[in-house]
Amino acid sequence: MGANDATLFGAQHVPLDEYSSKLGQILDLLPASVPKVLITPPIPQGEVWAASKGIAGLEPNRSEANTARYAQACREVARRRATCGVELVDLWQAMDDYRSVEGQQLGDLLTDGLHLSERVRPWLLASAFCATAVGAFDSS
Repeated sequence: MGANDATLFGAQHVPLDEYSSKLGQILDLLPASVPKVLITPPIPQGEVWAASKGIAGLEPNRSEANTARYAQACREVARRRATCGVELVDLWQAMDDYRSVEGQQLGDLLTDGLHLSERVRPWLLASAFCATAVGAFDSS
């Protein structure tokens, strides 16, 4: 959550403090009986994304450093809400761990510098399912 919010400029940009606040507001809308999982934004490849949109050579509107701030904000919201049953899937950290292995790179995980590839989707679904299952057992 937050890949589009973390753009550096443009209509999709949401200021960081507003992003954190809105995550909390979204969680507040959900009934207590509904599993709640926050997923950090993925690590973007700004220049790859710009090239895929046909704007190579222009300043990318996404950066790893800026999106890292949104990933951290998502973690903090999840941590503050953990006692309310909110679980976290740290996609950012998983991607960072993946690329730290020799021969593996972010491009393996992203189709266009932003959107997740088929390789990642099953893992993400399984992680979200496991997080809600663990949360259900922890609260009983």
